[in-house]
Amino acid sequence: EVSSFYDKHKDSYPDPSKGIPGYKETEKTKIEYLMARFRDVEKKVTTTEDEIQSFYDENRDSKYKKVEVPQTEGNKDEMPEKPPEYIPFEEVKEEIKKTLVRNKSKELINKLINEADEKIYENLGRTEYISFSDVGGDVGIYYKESDYFTKDEAKDVIYSADKDAYSKFFEREEYDPSPPLDAPGGKFIFQVTSIKEPAAPPLETIREKVAKDLKEEKALARSKEVAGQCAEKIKQSSFEEGLEFLRNECKGVSLVKKETEFFKRPEIRNGKPFRYINVIEANVPNVARRAFGLKQGELDVVAEESGTKAVYITRLVEKKEADQKKFDENKDKLAQKYLAEKQQDFIEHWTGSLKKQAKLNK
Repeated sequence: EVSSFYDKHKDSYPDPSKGIPGYKETEKTKIEYLMARFRDVEKKVTTTEDEIQSFYDENRDSKYKKVEVPQTEGNKDEMPEKPPEYIPFEEVKEEIKKTLVRNKSKELINKLINEADEKIYENLGRTEYISFSDVGGDVGIYYKESDYFTKDEAKDVIYSADKDAYSKFFEREEYDPSPPLDAPGGKFIFQVTSIKEPAAPPLETIREKVAKDLKEEKALARSKEVAGQCAEKIKQSSFEEGLEFLRNECKGVSLVKKETEFFKRPEIRNGKPFRYINVIEANVPNVARRAFGLKQGELDVVAEESGTKAVYITRLVEKKEADQKKFDENKDKLAQKYLAEKQQDFIEHWTGSLKKQAKLNK
């Protein structure tokens, strides 16, 4: 059963919003990179007292001059012009030292990454694979190989790298070294070492997940069956009789009869129907939508197949009609809001369809 279920869904992407399982994963890539990092370089950089003093002297007027209190028109001619005052050297000495260390680190980072880039360039065409590990060891900069990652996970590979770099991870061919790129932690060069095309992982690696999904699907199907039988019992007798039937059919399952507060029809959030009902403690848009189609006292059996999957047996107790006067007053605003929701819903489905059918590039 597990193997058949896997075969049925292995070529589909999962759609949690509809409760549809799928095991196909998006494209993944693996990279290795060299990075001249500030944290490493700053340990090698030193500054002298003369350098700090020279920086202070050269920038004294532009950076360390105290702000003068402006003279008023009344005392402007009476008061003699004061010589400029400066922040004392000792007060800014540590700040200047940090600035010099940072500036020197930038220079050294550029030197190291350019040296690595030259070594890589020298070997282009000579060998099919350029060993980034060897280059990093020769130059003395950080080397790392990543795990496989998707486009959504790219931002976590190199901390806070420029967003353009994330897309480059998926644009370059295998073993095609990139030019030097910037990141807050330093400068880096990467190359793609392996690409996994969109596909489902082998069943052996996700068997537990597939089995769980299969059990959920079978449980939901059984729930629908039992709920339908329960609804018939209720129609013939009462809600209490229906509950007793469920307790006998579903040993050990907690079954509670509840009455909701008044609730509105579902709204669209992020392109999906949404209606949270407090007493149910869940988002149940199907329950809410179907309730508005019932007559007073009428029963319904409704399945929620996404989120917290469950089957609900509902009966309409009371319905409050909309205030026609308020509707007439706000009709135009409501129409614009509803139109925007429908447009957003269309865009979500359209872009989702494009992603599934085409490999898109900037």
